[in-house]
Amino acid sequence: MKVITIHSFKGGTGKSLIATNLAAAYALRGSDTCLIDMDFRAPTLHVVFKPQGAKWFNDYLDGRCGVEEVLSEMGAQLGLKAKLSVAFANPSPEAIREMMVKSLNWERQALGRLLEFTRRLKQMGYEYCIIDTSPGYIYSSINALVAADTSVIVLTMDDSDVEGTKEMLNELYKLLERRALLILNKAVGNVENAIKSVKERIGEEPLGIIACSCDIAARPRRSIYVVEDPQHPFAKDIEEVASKIAQH
Repeated sequence: MKVITIHSFKGGTGKSLIATNLAAAYALRGSDTCLIDMDFRAPTLHVVFKPQGAKWFNDYLDGRCGVEEVLSEMGAQLGLKAKLSVAFANPSPEAIREMMVKSLNWERQALGRLLEFTRRLKQMGYEYCIIDTSPGYIYSSINALVAADTSVIVLTMDDSDVEGTKEMLNELYKLLERRALLILNKAVGNVENAIKSVKERIGEEPLGIIACSCDIAARPRRSIYVVEDPQHPFAKDIEEVASKIAQH
């Protein structure tokens, strides 16, 4: 099983939309896939999938429930070829505040439970586990990076995002001895120029480019393009990115 983190330096990059569509793309191909919301400061996956009855992933990390209790199976209702199981972060203000003040000791224990979670998924036959993380240097995101086989950073051409991503690579990722795959999202203009600019400024060539689609902002956040509109340029870009990530 390949564990993939979807990370970013700052919010607003489209990280969660990409994570959701990547997970659905793999399930469409016939690979049992798990999608975990570990963006505990701004959970979004509950908006996309409307969970009912499952425990929160926060509960699992707190040791209050088991792996199977937090998994909501969404593949069948979406008409996918394989499982798409989702573990949701609790979106309540109380839960968000609670996660923001967890102790270092709790975070260490949470890493152990996260690793156990991925081991159990592998035993259950899942081929991909995609973790949507909080932006920046949040401890839960660091735990997700430690647990991952492949790390993906989503960035835009915003100057502060590019510079922040560069610093995060030189500091956090170097410390963890992790190499990140870069996905440039919301790209406008000439693609070759965008690739060249990122490579010159960061020192890494993006693995994939997702062009800016103005209509995305007008659609509901719950849209899963690879399922609902596979001919959309965003869906086609996601499919290409999914293939490239799978090869690493």
